[in-house]
Amino acid sequence: MSVVNNLRFFLFLRGKSAKEADTKSNDILRDFEIIHDKNKFISNLSLGTKRKVDLCRALISDFKILLLDEPSSFLDNKSKKTLVKILCKHKEEGKSIIIVSHHASLYSNLIDDIIIMKDGKIIKYQSVENLIKNTKEFKNAFILKTSNRLLADEILQTLPGIENTYLSQKSVHVYLKEDGDISSIINTLGNRGLKIKKIISKEPNLDKLIGEVINAH
Repeated sequence: MSVVNNLRFFLFLRGKSAKEADTKSNDILRDFEIIHDKNKFISNLSLGTKRKVDLCRALISDFKILLLDEPSSFLDNKSKKTLVKILCKHKEEGKSIIIVSHHASLYSNLIDDIIIMKDGKIIKYQSVENLIKNTKEFKNAFILKTSNRLLADEILQTLPGIENTYLSQKSVHVYLKEDGDISSIINTLGNRGLKIKKIISKEPNLDKLIGEVINAH
């Protein structure tokens, strides 16, 4: 079958008229920017385009629950963003979406609850919000770019409000204690002659967070 006939077939099975099938098929093919491939045989498509057709076929249905297993496989970065955008729209419509993935960060704006598995067993099941809140890696964490990162790190390690630090190639990563105050720490560095070029609040990375949970078990 061609791409468009493949989509039409599955819509016909769900009771859609020819007009409805054509409209829905063309709309989803435009969303994934493969409308120009609509008359090509699926067997002649690249792996990435085949995956887009798979997703189109799943997403055009009037589903209540959608199950997706590694849906971003073979997709380029632009297509991954398109997929997440479409899934967010379905979520806003009240549909339930279950995603199995090794790349949770891609769906960080979409996920409410997360199940982490190891060796076929569930080791963590909770909301993403609580998972981030209770994980040390992303609690009061900042990245500082200074005029002298080595000196900054040396000073930071002497301050009482610091839980831990580590150096990257261009920055110093700072983890505060619960009573730590980033403003007073910045002032201290300034008083010691250091220029603060940039302060970045360390954003949660779900992939690293999940790795931390798995390694702890």
